[in-house]
Order: sequence, then C-alpha cells, then structure tokens
Amino acid sequence: MLEFAEDCHYRMIDSIEILNYRCFKSLNINNLARVNFVVGDNGSGKTALLEALFMACGSTPQLYFHVRALRGVAGLSLSPHRGPYSSMFNNMFHNFDSDSVISIWFHDSAYGGDRSLSIAFEKQDEHSITLPLDGASYESTSVIPIVFKWKSPLGTHESRVDIGQDSIKVQASSDAYPGVLVSLLSTISSPTDNVARFSNLSKKKRLQQVTAAVRSAFPTVEDLSIEVDSGQNHCCPKQDRVVMSAVENEGLGA
Repeated sequence: MLEFAEDCHYRMIDSIEILNYRCFKSLNINNLARVNFVVGDNGSGKTALLEALFMACGSTPQLYFHVRALRGVAGLSLSPHRGPYSSMFNNMFHNFDSDSVISIWFHDSAYGGDRSLSIAFEKQDEHSITLPLDGASYESTSVIPIVFKWKSPLGTHESRVDIGQDSIKVQASSDAYPGVLVSLLSTISSPTDNVARFSNLSKKKRLQQVTAAVRSAFPTVEDLSIEVDSGQNHCCPKQDRVVMSAVENEGLGA
C-alpha cells in the first residue's frame, strides 16, 4: 500500500488553519479523513473553506481571479488607481479589514510537510503621490500592492499583483500542491442578473419585502443598494452603516 501511495504521489491533508479569510476570523480543523463532508447553512463558509485550500495549493495570485469568476464576479476594472485596485481584494479579508493578514495553512500527513499562504497589502512607510496643480479635486492614485506569499518544504515564493491600464502582472512558481476546485455557483445568477432583478423590484416598490427577507436571515444587514465594485454593478448589503462587498450567490461574503 505504501509503495502504491508513493507511485501515485498520494496526499492526505489532515489539519487546516485559516485566519482572517472572508467569514473566518479563526478556524482550526483537525483529524481530517480521506473523504470529508462539509455541511452548513448558506453563508456559513463552506465555499470559503474550499477556496482557501485551493489558493493555498497553488503558486500564483491568478487563482484568486479564478475564484472570483466561479463566484460570478468575472469582470475586472483594470485601473492603476487605489480605489478600484483595493476593491478587487477587500472582500477576501474578514470584516473587510484590509489591514489584517490572511493566513491559510495545512499539514500533509503523507509527506510530513506544512504548506501555507499569507495574503496582505504591502506595508509601505513612505511612497510618492501625485498632487494636481490646477486646483482640481484630489484623489489618491498611489496603489498599495497586495502580496501573496507561499511557504512549503521546497521553499518560499512571493508574488505581487501589479496592474496597469490594460494588463495584470503576477509571478508564478512550479511549487504547487495538487488541488482542484469545482463549483456550481457560476451557473446560478450573475451580478448583472441580480442587479436587473433588484431594479425591477424597485420599480414595483417591493424592495422593503426583499430587505426584510434578507434581514431575517442576516440580522446585521440594514439595507440593500446598487454599488460599483471592480467596475461592475452589484447588489450590496449595508451593515452597520458600511457598504459590504457584492452579494455573491451563496451568501453575504462567506
């Protein structure tokens, strides 16, 4: 049996730890088996758990954009300005606290190795900004890049996400752990469909019913609105006077 496991590069993840990712402030799972079932209510973090493992298995930030597409948020606003740039990543962080550090770790029992991924906006004590000289209103254009950092028994790999006017530049490594993420979320409703439904209900003056239904499931939601996130219109909840990221298909940011 051991010879077969080595020949087929058998892996077994037996422990997982996730910090500050989406709905998880802190999550520890131990004693995983070869087959595991994840069960929970909508918005409880089932998809977020699988996404976290998927990104930790990889070696390029491109996986995050793949995860966005599976959630139905495929559009990107390719702008080198701070607002559009940070809005693409803020909903990864627990409670949208982009000053925190996301940490995803798992242990492989077959090879005895740990693998981890940390995600954080780069800390910069000093950086240059451009100020208008013609009296026009000022908006900060200084982008603070986000950095993905993987650690494994083979070493450390770090990749920044740099965005220009018409391109995204990331670095990749061959040090990847075999992992596949399959999701049916992208076959449900796109953000465009949700916005259209929201608009139709607004015209019929039925938004109060919708808001009440959402609040019954998520008591902290105060209201719903249409907001622009990463260049796309989305139906977004307002929680404690803060507009959250797009209402994605399976729950509020989970």
